[in-house]
Amino acid sequence: MQPFVRPRRPATVLVADAGDATGLTGLSAAQRALAALALRAAPVTTAVGYTTADGRWRGAALPEAALRRQIEGAREAAPVDAVRTGCAGSEAGVRALFEMLPEGLPTVVDPAFVDRGGDARLADDAVGALLGRLFALATVITPNIDEATRLTGRTVNSVGSMRDACRRLADFGVKNVLITGGRLQDHAVDLLWDGAGFVEFGCDRRADGHLLRGVGETFTAAVAGHLARGRALPEAIDAAKGLVTRALDAATSPAGGHRAVEPLAAAFEALGLDPSPIEVPESEGGSP
Repeated sequence: MQPFVRPRRPATVLVADAGDATGLTGLSAAQRALAALALRAAPVTTAVGYTTADGRWRGAALPEAALRRQIEGAREAAPVDAVRTGCAGSEAGVRALFEMLPEGLPTVVDPAFVDRGGDARLADDAVGALLGRLFALATVITPNIDEATRLTGRTVNSVGSMRDACRRLADFGVKNVLITGGRLQDHAVDLLWDGAGFVEFGCDRRADGHLLRGVGETFTAAVAGHLARGRALPEAIDAAKGLVTRALDAATSPAGGHRAVEPLAAAFEALGLDPSPIEVPESEGGSP
């Protein structure tokens, strides 16, 4: 008689974020990051729209009922091992996520309410709901320095001000606060507050000046993915940063004015595939 071998399944991360028609940010970027880690994504669309060439979001939130049906369907389809939320779309979207996401799982909450152009992607009531509701579910929240500035009402532009912001955000009941500092001008560093002390993670490269798309989504989805695999938070963050570094090195230009990180670069290389096989004509921004 053959010994019983228990069936195995892939780890699944429920990913809630905006659907971006450019395919470079939001759900698309998060799903590519999870695919790079051989993980299954259960995608939930919170809003639909697109990102302009100068990094500004143009879109609208989906109705709350549509969001709730998606979450219900994702949870019925397969067990969920971790959660990563991005742009919630609206105050109703925050409420739906808070009430319907599975409890007790590793949960990464990326506030994602300030676009790269500096515009707010959420109304004030939705930002308040993030602070009052969704943050309480999070294993870790991951605001960048612009979002930390708006959440705390104090300018965050240095490691010292990042430390102060971490403590202030922890007062909302957040277990762990990770402020990403890739946009710092002098000393690019990500800073984690775990309730007992600080851990710094160096940034190999600042993702500025080139309007790179998908950096935050790639990073936070990868953190959730590594948590789904059972890694401790600092280890998950460190591993996710490794993926982001490789994705930055392999950044591509799929459309004029846009550049996007490519988390699947290692897989493409292993398969002998060129991720940029199309020569860009001059009409699309290619040099003559």
